[in-house]
Amino acid sequence: MSKRPSLEPCCRLAAKRRRQFLYLVLDDWERGYSIHRVDLSDSAADVDDDEPPLVRMEVQHRISWSITAHGSKILAMQPSVGSPGIPAFDTETLAMSVCPWPESRGTFRKPLFASVGGRLFAMVTPCFDVLGSPPPLDSKSPWSWTSIAADSSMPPFPSDCASCHALHPDGRTLFVSAKGWRSPLAYGDRDGTFSFDTERLEWTRHGDWLLPFRGQAYYDADLDGLVGFCSDKGEGAGYLCVCDVPLATAAGSCEHPPPPWKLGEDRLFRADSNRHRGARLLSMGNSCYCLVECLARRDEEHLRYPRHRVLRITTFRLKYDGHGRLRTTDLQAHPSKHYTVAHKLKEAILDPVAFWQPLFLQHIRDGRWTAEKGRAIDCCMMVEGPNFAGMIGGIGGHDNGGNFCDMAYYRKIGEGSNMSIDSLNSMQTSTHGGSIAMSVDNSSVGSCDSHTRMLNHPGLKGPVVGNYSVGGHSIFRHGRVSHALSDDALAQALMDPRYPTETLKDYEEWTIDLAKLHMGMPFAQGAFGKLYRGTYNGEDVAIKLLEKPEADPERTGLMEQQFVQEVMMLATLRHQNIVKFIGACRKPVVWCIVTEYAKGGSVRQFLTKRQNRSVPLKLAVKQALDVARGMAYVHGLGFIHRDLKSDNLLIAGDKSIKIADFGVARIEVKTEGMTPETGTYRWMAPEMIQHRPYDQKVDVYSFGIVLWELITGMLPFANMTAVQAAFAVVNKGVRPAIPHDCLPTLGEIMTRCWDPNPDVRPPFTEVVRMLEHAEMEILSTVRKARFRCCISQPMTTD
Repeated sequence: MSKRPSLEPCCRLAAKRRRQFLYLVLDDWERGYSIHRVDLSDSAADVDDDEPPLVRMEVQHRISWSITAHGSKILAMQPSVGSPGIPAFDTETLAMSVCPWPESRGTFRKPLFASVGGRLFAMVTPCFDVLGSPPPLDSKSPWSWTSIAADSSMPPFPSDCASCHALHPDGRTLFVSAKGWRSPLAYGDRDGTFSFDTERLEWTRHGDWLLPFRGQAYYDADLDGLVGFCSDKGEGAGYLCVCDVPLATAAGSCEHPPPPWKLGEDRLFRADSNRHRGARLLSMGNSCYCLVECLARRDEEHLRYPRHRVLRITTFRLKYDGHGRLRTTDLQAHPSKHYTVAHKLKEAILDPVAFWQPLFLQHIRDGRWTAEKGRAIDCCMMVEGPNFAGMIGGIGGHDNGGNFCDMAYYRKIGEGSNMSIDSLNSMQTSTHGGSIAMSVDNSSVGSCDSHTRMLNHPGLKGPVVGNYSVGGHSIFRHGRVSHALSDDALAQALMDPRYPTETLKDYEEWTIDLAKLHMGMPFAQGAFGKLYRGTYNGEDVAIKLLEKPEADPERTGLMEQQFVQEVMMLATLRHQNIVKFIGACRKPVVWCIVTEYAKGGSVRQFLTKRQNRSVPLKLAVKQALDVARGMAYVHGLGFIHRDLKSDNLLIAGDKSIKIADFGVARIEVKTEGMTPETGTYRWMAPEMIQHRPYDQKVDVYSFGIVLWELITGMLPFANMTAVQAAFAVVNKGVRPAIPHDCLPTLGEIMTRCWDPNPDVRPPFTEVVRMLEHAEMEILSTVRKARFRCCISQPMTTD
């Protein structure tokens, strides 16, 4: 990654602008292929179909699968006869160069290309070549190919039998599924999935199963899985699907493939009056994807010349809804690209060839965006190195790839959904259980669970627009606060100078400086306010805004008590497993608490993603230990949390647990009955449900339920409502069913923690010792054990 030069103050805002370029390799030249560029960051601009291509390369037709990418360069691995080498187009300098030939020159079997760790692996049976990193632009050193000849390094399958491939999150292991290849050790065709260690140059066979994709699949860190086109040509055709990442080691081999799950109920494509000729999926990072579809007129003859094609481009984001189902958000359709196939030959591969590249605008000179060296490059410049994910168009053939021809049942994302108009120029779209809120003004799309409305507050007389510049996506007041929520009354009230900041009695040093606070979008909403993501002093933070209910004095008093209680406790607690307190702010109409941001979300969200799938036992015990150690610290200071549950346990970037939400916590000496609004019944101890006196052991009971969640991955009492669960716990002694294959030590911890007699429940210091013993038992005897969530009805035990 190149280092950004320092910017003048007037350029700092502009320098944050990010552009997204899609590079298309089109078959619109009689002597080869052309490279075109589409700016995805400018959705309002029309695509000029008459705009000339960036460059044209003389390439043999019928072999478009030989076009790949390495670093910032697009390579045509099978150029025209007589070419001195492989044409390479550099997207950074917009210049052409020549790459030397590999040993596989002249081999016309279908290749498998993979760019891993700065090297391009080219598998073209019977050759296996590796291309090193491109030399620097100012270097005269040539590229170098290395031919791999060792038997252990040669692919155990023909390259044209590869049906899909994906890179492991470790950045060095490549998974490849091969379909219909003949093994010299067995009769008939074989299927199998292999992994290739690009450092040791060794292959490992994982089983006679196939990954559920066609073409290239991508690892999505937010979804914690591989994402790609579903390989099923039947009911699964046209879907995206996701599966677990297989273990990269030979010890992780299994007899069955990771279980896949499909994207909702809607297919990604629709045929309309056109016929699908193929599609490509590109990962843009951060769970964002680009879909490129190649369409032909349905009434066009198959071998008719000339043949007209349309490339339809759609970008979207994937996320899980509240029920753990995969959904699409931020859907955006970009202008289509039209072109004409310029030769009479029939393409062997119909899927479009496309690559994606993010660009960052750097300097403004004389009103134009220019390059670092002063040379104008199409009004843009790449500050960070190109980040091609590898060959997008190099997998999938006649049988394995699936060209999606003559299929009339494709549907575009969100098609057929119910759409209604809400207030403030916003639309609400229902997508079979999820929802999409779209702003008519700026066409921004975001996931939500309910309609977006302007919050009305007696103390806020109207939208605050004075002394602010409003520019579509953002509101900014110089020297105060900037955020992206111009229609959010809570955020406006926080930044409104008409409302003075009130002093936090006894905690003045924790009052935040609003000039250093930048608020982002809300990501959660509760009964009393919202949670936002933002930054404070450049650090990612979570911002809780509470709306003061002036019309309800009783509720106002309760919120005041909880706000002061949470500030007091967070300012006191200092532990690696307690969410870090940044500061707080109080105004007449809104209260604010700022803490560190845990990018992994809550444990409940994490478990929802893994519902009905394997849960790593080692990780479950490690996270349970984090909770127990944090609670042992809390109890050691004489506090009670009172609302310990998976929704209030946050996952940091290193997978450690941070205990959060101390708004209902209190000092231990106050043991009177609890109000019905406090706590959640599924995790609540019987004495709290019955409003009897209680002590710290109520947190131990809740921990027993949390431990059961971590081990099974399931919601406690999922076959009951919350009220039914509370009744069953108190009157029938019902508890969640412990899995029959659970470690005895863990079963004992759960049984003792949720015992109806508080005196039987162990203190957290003892729970920590028991969990540490269980962890050592796992490391010494179980070794990488994993539980399968296979609990059947009944899900509770009396």
